[in-house]
Amino acid sequence: MTTNANRTPQIGGLTMAQAQATLLPWKDRAAPIQPAEYASRLEHARQLMRERGDDALLITAGSSLRYFTGITRNTPPHRSWLRHEHSRDTLSGTWRHHTAVAWHVLQ
Repeated sequence: MTTNANRTPQIGGLTMAQAQATLLPWKDRAAPIQPAEYASRLEHARQLMRERGDDALLITAGSSLRYFTGITRNTPPHRSWLRHEHSRDTLSGTWRHHTAVAWHVLQ
């Protein structure tokens, strides 16, 4: 971001308000991922884990968390994580509020 002579923030020569006015919502262009797609992703991960002999899957905040759980929080905690261990059928993590949601998805 740059500033003009009046120290007003500019993005590509636009003020912040002008730049924000050009943004369009994605909801019409990107459909939400349906439960069947999440189930397919999880089954694929389980298959790869079985093939590799992995006992746990560590899912960190950001795109991996959304990809596997559907949790769509705009500002996830920086160091959050979620782990599912198939051999023990347990779930652990730092997101206590979303544990029930994630547990349901991972089952």
